[in-house]
This record gives sequence, structure tokens and C-alpha cells, in this order.
Amino acid sequence: MKLQIDGRDARGTLRFDGTRITLKAPGFESGSVDILVPPPSRRSVQAATLDSEGAATVEVPEGAQYCVKVQKGAKCDVALLSPGLDNPRPLAFGDAYAVATCGACPQPAAALSTTVGELRVSALALGGETSCALLAEGTVRCWGENAMGMLGDGSGMTQPVPVRVEGLRDVQEIGVGSRHACARKRDGSVWCWGDNSRGQLGHGTSKGHESVPGQVSGLVATSLSVGSFHNCAISKDGQVLCWGWNDYRQLGVGDRDIRSTPTIVNGLPNPEEVRAGHFHTCARLQRAGLRCWGWNSHGQIGDGSEGESVFRDTPVEVKAVRGATNMILGVHHTCALVGKGELMCWGQGTGGPNQPGKIRNSSLPFQVQGLSDIGKVAAGFQTCVAPKSGGAQCWNVGAGPLTPVGGVQGPIADIVVGEGHACALLSDGSVRCWGRGARGQLGDGLCKERYGAAAGKSVQVLF
Repeated sequence: MKLQIDGRDARGTLRFDGTRITLKAPGFESGSVDILVPPPSRRSVQAATLDSEGAATVEVPEGAQYCVKVQKGAKCDVALLSPGLDNPRPLAFGDAYAVATCGACPQPAAALSTTVGELRVSALALGGETSCALLAEGTVRCWGENAMGMLGDGSGMTQPVPVRVEGLRDVQEIGVGSRHACARKRDGSVWCWGDNSRGQLGHGTSKGHESVPGQVSGLVATSLSVGSFHNCAISKDGQVLCWGWNDYRQLGVGDRDIRSTPTIVNGLPNPEEVRAGHFHTCARLQRAGLRCWGWNSHGQIGDGSEGESVFRDTPVEVKAVRGATNMILGVHHTCALVGKGELMCWGQGTGGPNQPGKIRNSSLPFQVQGLSDIGKVAAGFQTCVAPKSGGAQCWNVGAGPLTPVGGVQGPIADIVVGEGHACALLSDGSVRCWGRGARGQLGDGLCKERYGAAAGKSVQVLF
């Protein structure tokens, strides 16, 4: 990566072995280097002087990550340094997120705020190895895998802390798929970015990828849901429209052809909610229960059938669910909140928590035992619940036990599950994530595996 000094490019190298930082920063010869702890403290743990070649070796306490600030006169730059990335590697100086994370030098106009409180996160969305946050100000930050441009920052570079999605303002809703993401603005327009190999960006083609948001053709929406490789929305005139991949009939349009622009799904009068999942989709209708369509490999459609070759290419009624207030779609299972916080599920391994060894499918909905007074539910390859009393608990599909998530306490404003990780928005405005993190999707500055979203440990996202 390039380091800019008075408009010219300079290159440097950086090595970190856990207790020693070795760097070379051309352009900062005889300047200073300061090693900082990232927020919230941002305290200095060690300082040194760069030699006449811009090189220095600095001993540091053993720790997970540091910020490295180099300075010469009024010029400075900051990099976030984390183990688990390529080592040695080019300097990461000059990235706006790094400057904001360390908060030690004058920030460029594009730099982020340095505290979660200033950012005011209002909602979260997770996908395969990418995470996003919607801010109350109407902008979006994303972090994690970026090979297909899923972060929307135009760089294509994986980022272990949040970066701003380019060009988005007045956003009210976000969603993240396996390799793409979308946002709905206040004016009802929908914007998508990332992989477009299956038409999921909605602008009339099904090839390539886009690293910044582009507008979906001909759609004014009141709600939006993003699945793994397809998307659905409720339009301003009350119709459900879907687009993207359709091999598993997840678009509900009667065939298996890709749709690269939004297409009406028939048979869904007065929709109140639509949810796009992995390979299936569901809608909640006003006074008419639930309808689902797509792949029914494990009974996730909820009509009493199941099988690897069973598909529903148009919406069918989910049996025995009345009074649902919210739908939650996992990879191969579906859940709904009903009544006073009870949870009903159907599909893969929906025996519920605390039933080790009882991995079974159910093609009809039933109430999950041992859970009540649920405030929030999220599902992916696992299921997580946030009781109204506070905290979060997760279990893997079809297997127990129900495990509390460490560090997630008090009332939960939002909880979301991706394909291998999960995050929660706490009442104090902080965001904590847990699970797999090799591509930086946990947002704590590290690219490091931490298997098991139900393993009971979480880390704080560094905004």
C-alpha cells in the first residue's frame, strides 16, 4: 500500500511479532514513531525515533493490536496494526479508518468519528464474511471481506474495522448477502453493490461486480430484505418484488430463471413483511398468515413436505402459524415470533436448544420449548435470541446447549447472524461480534479465526 508524503508516494514495511514492531517509513526519516493502544484508551505504550533511513524497532508489551503513528514536523500518519495479517507487509498508513481509529493526528475530511456514541449505530446486517452498520445519520459503515466490493468503499481491500460506504446518504434500511449488499434510502430508492454474477444488483445485467453502490432499476420500496444471492422488497404500491439468483425458485415467480431487475411475486395480497433467506423466501401478510417459497430441503417452507428435490416456485401457506409479529429466516430453517415472545420454528434441526444429539427436521411449525419473553431473534447457520430481560444466547442448528454470549449484557437493540458470525447492538450504542473472524468480519481490527458464535465470547467493533 502507498504512503503519501506531500503528494508523492512512499513505500514502507511493517513487521509485528507480538512484542516487537519493526518498521521502515520513507519520507519520515529522523521523525518519531509512537505506539498507541486503540480506543477507548488511545494511550501511548512506547515511543522511539526513526533513524536517517526512516527505520525503527520498538519493543511493546504483548498485546492483541496497536496503532502506529509516524510523525515528522506537522506531517503524520497512522496505521492499525494487528497480528494475523500477512507479516511482513506494506504499511497501511493513510487509510481513513486507521486515522480515525487511533485519533492521534488531524483527520482528513473523510475520516470516521472516533467513538461509537458519536456514530450512533441504529441497525446491523451480516452476510457471508461481511458486516455492515446503519448509522442514525443515514450513512453506512461496512467491514470484513471485500474481494467482490462488498464493503462499497471502492477499494476492493478487506478491512478489519468499519469503513464508509461511498455515496450513500439518507439510508433507512440495509441488508447483506453472501457477496453483495443493498440499502434502501428515505426516498424509496434501493442501491446495491458487490457481486452481480446472479443479477443481484438489480440493474439489468448478471455479470461482474461493483465496488460502489448503484441504483436498482425501477423500484420505489417501503421495505427491503437481502438474501444470500437474491433480494426482495415491498414496493410503494404494496407489491412484493424479488430479483437475483433463482435456481432454487427463491424468487417465487414460477420458474428458475435469473431476474436481473425486480419482478413481481404474485399471490401475496397486503404484505406487511418479506424476508429473503439463503435459498428460500417468506412473506407475512395482513390477516392472512405466512407464505413461503423456494427450496424445501429440510422442511423450511413449512407446508408439511421436505426433500432435496422439493421446491416451491410460487408462494404456499405455512401451516399452523397465526399471529406472527416477525419472521426470521436461517439457512435451512425458518422461525416466527408469536404471542408474547414465544418462538415457533420449522426446517433443519429445529428441535431447539438444550437437546444435544436430537438433530431433527420438522416440516411443520412448532413452539420451541424453554424460551419465552423473547425480544429479538436472528438466524443463519445458528439461532440467537435476545430476551427482553437482556443479554443474548445462541445455539447451533439442531444442537445444544443454549449458551450465553460473553460481553453482551443488558437490553439488546438489534441482533443479527451471518453465515459464521453474529453481532449485537447494545443499549449503550456499542456493537459486539463473535464467531468466525478470519476476514476481519468481527470488526475489532483483527483477521483471526474465533470459531463458534455460541462459544460465549464477543469482541467490540472499533468504529
